[in-house]
Amino acid sequence: MMLVHWYALFVESGQEDTVQHCLRKEFAESVLTSLVPKRRVPERKLGLIRHTVRNMFPGYVLIRTSLHPELYYTLRRIPHVLQLLTHKKNSSNEPLEYFTLSSIPEWEIAPLLELLDEADVMDYSTIRLHVHSQIQVVSGPLRGRERFIKKVDRHKQRATLQLPFLGECRSIEVGIQIVYPSIEQSAPL
Repeated sequence: MMLVHWYALFVESGQEDTVQHCLRKEFAESVLTSLVPKRRVPERKLGLIRHTVRNMFPGYVLIRTSLHPELYYTLRRIPHVLQLLTHKKNSSNEPLEYFTLSSIPEWEIAPLLELLDEADVMDYSTIRLHVHSQIQVVSGPLRGRERFIKKVDRHKQRATLQLPFLGECRSIEVGIQIVYPSIEQSAPL
Protein backbone atom coordinates (compact mmCIF):
# COMPACT_ATOMS: atom_id res chain seq x y z
CA MET A 1 0.00 0.00 0.00
CA MET A 2 1.38 3.38 -1.02
CA LEU A 3 1.21 6.32 1.36
CA VAL A 4 -1.03 9.26 0.50
CA HIS A 5 0.45 12.76 0.88
CA TRP A 6 -0.36 16.34 -0.09
CA TYR A 7 1.71 17.92 -2.88
CA ALA A 8 1.73 21.32 -4.58
CA LEU A 9 1.45 21.80 -8.32
CA PHE A 10 2.86 25.08 -9.58
CA VAL A 11 0.56 26.24 -12.39
CA GLU A 12 0.14 29.27 -14.61
CA SER A 13 -1.39 32.04 -12.53
CA GLY A 14 -5.08 32.43 -13.30
CA GLN A 15 -5.35 28.83 -14.52
CA GLU A 16 -5.83 27.14 -11.13
CA ASP A 17 -9.50 26.30 -11.69
CA THR A 18 -8.80 25.06 -15.24
CA VAL A 19 -6.08 22.72 -13.93
CA GLN A 20 -8.38 21.48 -11.17
CA HIS A 21 -11.11 20.78 -13.73
CA CYS A 22 -8.64 18.79 -15.87
CA LEU A 23 -7.44 16.84 -12.82
CA ARG A 24 -11.01 15.92 -11.90
CA LYS A 25 -11.66 14.71 -15.45
CA GLU A 26 -8.40 12.73 -15.63
CA PHE A 27 -8.38 11.06 -12.19
CA ALA A 28 -10.95 9.37 -10.00
CA GLU A 29 -11.28 10.99 -6.58
CA SER A 30 -9.99 7.77 -4.99
CA VAL A 31 -6.70 8.23 -6.91
CA LEU A 32 -6.21 12.00 -6.66
CA THR A 33 -8.00 14.78 -4.80
CA SER A 34 -7.34 18.38 -5.83
CA LEU A 35 -7.81 21.59 -3.89
CA VAL A 36 -7.63 25.26 -4.85
CA PRO A 37 -7.98 27.10 -1.53
CA LYS A 38 -9.99 30.31 -1.82
CA ARG A 39 -10.98 33.19 0.45
CA ARG A 40 -13.95 35.52 0.48
CA VAL A 41 -13.00 39.22 0.68
CA PRO A 42 -14.92 42.49 0.51
CA GLU A 43 -13.89 44.81 -2.32
CA ARG A 44 -15.08 48.37 -2.80
CA LYS A 45 -15.70 49.41 -6.38
CA LEU A 46 -17.53 52.59 -7.41
CA GLY A 47 -18.75 53.04 -3.84
CA LEU A 48 -20.30 49.57 -3.64
CA ILE A 49 -18.97 46.71 -1.57
CA ARG A 50 -18.80 43.39 -3.39
CA HIS A 51 -18.00 40.08 -1.76
CA THR A 52 -15.61 38.31 -4.10
CA VAL A 53 -13.84 34.98 -3.93
CA ARG A 54 -10.10 35.05 -4.59
CA ASN A 55 -7.45 32.34 -4.66
CA MET A 56 -5.61 32.03 -1.38
CA PHE A 57 -2.35 30.96 -3.06
CA PRO A 58 -2.29 32.17 -6.70
CA GLY A 59 -0.35 29.81 -8.95
CA TYR A 60 -0.84 26.68 -6.84
CA VAL A 61 -3.12 23.66 -6.93
CA LEU A 62 -2.82 21.24 -4.02
CA ILE A 63 -3.25 17.53 -4.66
CA ARG A 64 -3.60 14.57 -2.32
CA THR A 65 -2.42 11.30 -3.79
CA SER A 66 0.04 8.45 -3.54
CA LEU A 67 2.50 9.63 -6.12
CA HIS A 68 4.30 7.17 -8.39
CA PRO A 69 6.23 7.73 -11.65
CA GLU A 70 3.30 7.03 -13.99
CA LEU A 71 1.07 9.49 -12.13
CA TYR A 72 3.87 12.06 -12.06
CA TYR A 73 4.25 11.99 -15.85
CA THR A 74 0.48 12.17 -16.34
CA LEU A 75 0.41 15.29 -14.12
CA ARG A 76 3.17 16.86 -16.21
CA ARG A 77 0.96 16.50 -19.33
CA ILE A 78 -1.98 18.42 -17.81
CA PRO A 79 -2.32 21.81 -19.57
CA HIS A 80 -1.01 24.84 -17.62
CA VAL A 81 0.91 22.74 -15.07
CA LEU A 82 4.42 24.16 -14.85
CA GLN A 83 5.91 21.78 -12.30
CA LEU A 84 5.34 19.62 -9.28
CA LEU A 85 7.30 21.27 -6.49
CA THR A 86 10.47 19.39 -5.64
CA HIS A 87 13.64 19.94 -3.71
CA LYS A 88 17.13 19.10 -4.83
CA LYS A 89 19.21 16.47 -3.05
CA ASN A 90 22.86 15.76 -3.50
CA SER A 91 24.39 12.76 -1.83
CA SER A 92 28.14 12.81 -1.29
CA ASN A 93 28.31 9.29 -2.76
CA GLU A 94 26.55 10.27 -5.99
CA PRO A 95 28.13 12.59 -8.54
CA LEU A 96 24.79 13.75 -9.98
CA GLU A 97 22.14 15.80 -8.28
CA TYR A 98 18.66 14.33 -8.31
CA PHE A 99 15.26 15.64 -7.37
CA THR A 100 12.84 14.24 -4.85
CA LEU A 101 9.18 15.09 -4.69
CA SER A 102 8.33 17.32 -1.76
CA SER A 103 5.17 16.49 0.10
CA ILE A 104 3.49 19.09 2.28
CA PRO A 105 3.85 18.09 5.94
CA GLU A 106 0.68 17.35 7.89
CA TRP A 107 1.40 20.11 10.43
CA GLU A 108 1.38 22.62 7.57
CA ILE A 109 -1.70 21.42 5.66
CA ALA A 110 -3.98 20.68 8.65
CA PRO A 111 -4.54 24.33 9.74
CA LEU A 112 -5.30 25.32 6.16
CA LEU A 113 -7.87 22.54 5.70
CA GLU A 114 -9.57 23.51 8.98
CA LEU A 115 -10.16 27.05 7.66
CA LEU A 116 -11.96 25.94 4.48
CA ASP A 117 -15.61 25.01 4.05
CA GLU A 118 -16.90 22.18 1.83
CA ALA A 119 -16.56 24.44 -1.24
CA ASP A 120 -12.83 25.01 -0.38
CA VAL A 121 -13.53 28.66 0.50
CA MET A 122 -12.58 30.46 3.70
CA ASP A 123 -15.62 32.52 4.59
CA TYR A 124 -15.84 35.57 6.85
CA SER A 125 -15.18 35.34 10.55
CA THR A 126 -16.84 37.70 12.99
CA ILE A 127 -14.37 39.35 15.34
CA ARG A 128 -14.81 41.58 18.34
CA LEU A 129 -12.23 44.31 18.92
CA HIS A 130 -11.59 45.13 22.57
CA VAL A 131 -9.58 47.85 24.24
CA HIS A 132 -5.82 47.75 23.55
CA SER A 133 -6.39 46.06 20.14
CA GLN A 134 -7.27 42.73 21.71
CA ILE A 135 -9.04 40.49 19.18
CA GLN A 136 -11.65 37.87 19.97
CA VAL A 137 -13.07 35.73 17.17
CA VAL A 138 -16.77 35.27 17.90
CA SER A 139 -17.65 32.96 14.99
CA GLY A 140 -16.38 31.65 11.68
CA PRO A 141 -13.35 29.66 10.56
CA LEU A 142 -10.88 31.71 12.63
CA ARG A 143 -12.63 30.94 15.92
CA GLY A 144 -10.01 29.56 18.28
CA ARG A 145 -7.28 30.47 15.79
CA GLU A 146 -6.62 34.07 16.80
CA ARG A 147 -2.88 33.28 16.71
CA PHE A 148 -2.99 33.42 12.90
CA ILE A 149 -4.28 37.04 12.85
CA LYS A 150 -1.42 39.52 12.59
CA LYS A 151 -3.26 42.68 11.55
CA VAL A 152 -6.83 43.99 11.27
CA ASP A 153 -7.87 46.70 8.81
CA ARG A 154 -11.18 48.01 10.16
CA HIS A 155 -11.87 50.20 7.13
CA LYS A 156 -11.43 47.46 4.54
CA GLN A 157 -12.99 44.81 6.82
CA ARG A 158 -9.98 42.53 6.31
CA ALA A 159 -7.55 40.65 8.51
CA THR A 160 -4.02 39.70 7.55
CA LEU A 161 -3.18 36.13 8.50
CA GLN A 162 0.22 34.46 8.73
CA LEU A 163 -0.08 30.84 7.58
CA PRO A 164 2.68 28.30 6.98
CA PHE A 165 2.75 27.25 3.33
CA LEU A 166 5.50 25.35 1.51
CA GLY A 167 8.10 25.96 4.17
CA GLU A 168 7.55 29.67 4.72
CA CYS A 169 5.00 31.98 6.36
CA ARG A 170 2.61 33.55 3.87
CA SER A 171 0.56 36.69 4.51
CA ILE A 172 -3.03 36.32 3.36
CA GLU A 173 -5.79 38.92 3.54
CA VAL A 174 -9.22 37.52 4.41
CA GLY A 175 -12.60 39.13 4.87
CA ILE A 176 -13.96 39.71 8.36
CA GLN A 177 -16.99 41.22 10.04
CA ILE A 178 -16.24 43.43 13.02
CA VAL A 179 -18.45 43.91 16.05
CA TYR A 180 -17.58 46.32 18.81
CA PRO A 181 -18.31 45.53 22.47
CA SER A 182 -20.79 47.75 24.24
CA ILE A 183 -19.64 49.95 27.11
CA GLU A 184 -21.06 47.49 29.66
CA GLN A 185 -19.05 44.61 28.18
CA SER A 186 -15.84 46.66 28.20
CA ALA A 187 -16.06 47.73 31.83
CA PRO A 188 -14.03 45.61 34.24
CA LEU A 189 -15.98 43.72 36.86
